[in-house]
Order: sequence, then C-alpha cells, then structure tokens
Amino acid sequence: METTVKEIASLKAETLNRLSNWDAYSDSVPKLISDTGSGTPIVIDKERLDFIKCDDMEAFLAWTRALETDGDLETTLMEVKYEVAVELAKILSVIPYL
Repeated sequence: METTVKEIASLKAETLNRLSNWDAYSDSVPKLISDTGSGTPIVIDKERLDFIKCDDMEAFLAWTRALETDGDLETTLMEVKYEVAVELAKILSVIPYL
C-alpha cells in the first residue's frame, strides 16, 4: 500500500507536537543508542527517527511516482516534499498553539 502525503504530514505534525510539549514526553521516551563502529555511540531519540522515517517515506513515494510516470526522480521528490509541506501547513493551521 502506498504511503500518502497526508500520512507523512500527519507523522511530522505528531512529532512536532511531541517536541513542542516535551515536558510531557521527555521522561517516558527512551533514547536509542547506535554504534557507528568507531567506538563512539550515537544517541538517537524517537523524534529524530520519526523525521528520518518521514524523509524515507517521501523518497519512496517520489520514487514510485517517478516510475509510474517515467519522470525525473529529483523533480518528483521536490513535488512530493512540496505537497507534504502544504498538507503539514493545513494540519498545523487548525491546531491551536502546537
């Protein structure tokens, strides 16, 4: 099933909501530690992972659209990012004081 622009924008809005209300989430959200092989662990929180997931979802959606239309991937990715930004703006405009 193809991820929709609305789903990506919703995940971004939820993540921004958690970040703007950090007091309610900061004690209960564990951080993930990733070993880079260099001996220095990297601490990654859920919010950063969610933004990475959104980027991946945008790229995959653009890739599938570019394949379907035989279009340019870079241009299609910019179109998808624009659509997500517009949808995110719509979501944020109805949430008072995110």
